Amino acid sequence: RAPGDRIQNLRFKGQPLKEDQPLRIALNNYRAGGSGGYTAFRGAKLLWRSYEDMRELIIRYYSENPLPAKPDENWKVVPEAAQQQLAAEARAEGGRQQTQ
Repeated sequence: RAPGDRIQNLRFKGQPLKEDQPLRIALNNYRAGGSGGYTAFRGAKLLWRSYEDMRELIIRYYSENPLPAKPDENWKVVPEAAQQQLAAEARAEGGRQQTQ
């Protein structure tokens, strides 16, 4: 799909996202500054800034909040061919890990 038309059926708290729905979005400084063509957030209101690496923030979060025991199926990869390729790659990676 073309840029701006890639996300389908976007929901917030179970309801379709409204055009004027305010959201808080977490971005790294690269995206927030408009790099890589992400100019939509340049100049947006900044609510919080951390000078920690994103990796460290994620590690801390999941050290304090365990991963769910099973997936909640709240997103999917489309089209079907992409799902099949990802599944094949995961199976192949699993086989490589078992032989090591």
